[in-house]
Amino acid sequence: MTLDELEQGKNAVIENLEITGSTLQRLISLGFTPGAEVSVVRKAPFLDPFDISICGSLVAVRRDEAKRIIIRELAE
Repeated sequence: MTLDELEQGKNAVIENLEITGSTLQRLISLGFTPGAEVSVVRKAPFLDPFDISICGSLVAVRRDEAKRIIIRELAE
């Protein structure tokens, strides 16, 4: 499952990032690392961008980036 598929208000754990280069470095600096817990706070109209809660911060992530962040949804 990828981050763009996670429903608003649900929680997940990052398993892998299929991203390279400066985008990968930016996401890592924001806390997007394997094992980090994330949740979708809001999906903007037309699904871009997503507001993601991670490491106590709210981060906007583009849909094309969210499609390459592999997650595992957590049970409620």
